[in-house]
Amino acid sequence: VCSYESSATVTMPTLQHEGKFDEWHRLVEHYFRLKRNPEGVPLYYVIRDDDRRPTTFTSLMDELMWKLPHSKHYATFRRDNADVYEMIGTEALKSNNLRNWFKADGAEPERDGNKGFLSIRRCCVGTDSTIEKRSALQASLGEARWTGYGSGRASKDLVSTLFRL
Repeated sequence: VCSYESSATVTMPTLQHEGKFDEWHRLVEHYFRLKRNPEGVPLYYVIRDDDRRPTTFTSLMDELMWKLPHSKHYATFRRDNADVYEMIGTEALKSNNLRNWFKADGAEPERDGNKGFLSIRRCCVGTDSTIEKRSALQASLGEARWTGYGSGRASKDLVSTLFRL
């Protein structure tokens, strides 16, 4: 479809912990815009966020990247999705917590790079965000101090807060 030749060497950015997600997200999107499948299409199409789809495109390749379907009915998507799964799962994630999130929601048995990428994003910035939960827990506990097991108000607040998250 499009002629593409590249001599650029790109390396997968690594993510050490949830707190560095924003920077890693920007870098990994750039990485997958440069990393191509055998047909020359940027692998970014596998992890793209359709809610951010532009209304106009700068090239045919840009349009392809945004319009190729995320459908397991297409062998090319299945192959590219599995490749993205392997790249992120083996090269990018440097903590067990992140690797577990990546494999959640059924991404592991399906080798689903799209699903794994979205799981990491939810872990770091979405409703499942461990950072947000930690901040909410600290804010709700305020000045409460652990005094051991007992029936005091601080113990009840701590237990109810932990189980609410």
